[in-house]
Amino acid sequence: MKSTDRGDTWKAISPDLTTMSPRKIKSGELSKRLSINIESTGAENHCTIITLDESRLVPGRLVTGSDDGQVNISLDNGASWTDVTSKLSGLPTNTWISRVLWSKWEKDRLYVTADGHRNNDFRSYVYVSEDAGKTFKSLAGSLPDYDSVYVVKEGENNPELLFLGSEMSLRFSTDRGATWSRIRGNFPTVAVHDLKVHPRMKDLIVGTHGRAIWTIDISALEGMPKNFVAESSDRAPKEPVILGASPAIYSAFDTGSPLDGDSFGGSPNNGSAVRVYVWIPKDLPENAAITATYQGATGDEQSIPLNDAAVASFKKRGVGVLTWQSRGFSRTMPGEYTIRINVNGTVLKTKTEIIAPKSF
Repeated sequence: MKSTDRGDTWKAISPDLTTMSPRKIKSGELSKRLSINIESTGAENHCTIITLDESRLVPGRLVTGSDDGQVNISLDNGASWTDVTSKLSGLPTNTWISRVLWSKWEKDRLYVTADGHRNNDFRSYVYVSEDAGKTFKSLAGSLPDYDSVYVVKEGENNPELLFLGSEMSLRFSTDRGATWSRIRGNFPTVAVHDLKVHPRMKDLIVGTHGRAIWTIDISALEGMPKNFVAESSDRAPKEPVILGASPAIYSAFDTGSPLDGDSFGGSPNNGSAVRVYVWIPKDLPENAAITATYQGATGDEQSIPLNDAAVASFKKRGVGVLTWQSRGFSRTMPGEYTIRINVNGTVLKTKTEIIAPKSF
């Protein structure tokens, strides 16, 4: 169905895009099925479109996925539809299509994920098409055989960046799915059912099954160079380079005290701090100089204090992290700022912002 008046009226723009299996959609069949908990509410009726997307680059390009394994594409705003299910090589019949997604980077790029756990199939199914659904290839090469996939999402600023939510993990790829890495740290082993990238805050918003909503600062991943592999000397920058910088929300106090009032609040993984991530290509000597400054609209350059942990992170090969606690003094009011980091003589510069909080 399609509405052009914000839902006041609707019109059909497709035939039934599922298998229309009589065994699944006739209510009389429910009583004949083997079930632990037989019921007649219709909760087990399938043949339903459960995922739909329209291209951000070409309005009217539509794709649907159903719970009985059908993927259909329209390139003309629903005037005609093509069933491309058979193009998904290796996908068993009737496998639940968990997500379809047109790329924001290439008009003909399309992602499909599928979830077979209801059929006792826990393999990872992730596909990409580069020709608007004429052909697909699997992106599951480095994924385990026991982790059903629920959602795929692109980066907002990095065309090589992908995220994947599955039954037991959250993963990312910096080479458009050729390889995948699992996000660990304090993130739990939990089913991830939905993902959203906040374009301004550079946060990945993660919806889990039973373990809350998480936000993760992904500004370093969004700024990562193409084909970057930290473990490879051939695919990592030879000089220090800023990978990304996250903005901060302005907070005058943010102490956690009730005296702050209801206008201020923060979660443990964001708050009033700017974070800058820097790739360090090799270990630096102990006496290496590490300094940082910020500069706002007034033009005055101010020093950023660095604690021992921050300095140490810039002296080891890997990712150094600068955290600037931008409390609400007059010199760090909301606005744009330039941050300069001197890594043993190499001066790096990036821009970030302190954002005024919204009042409701």
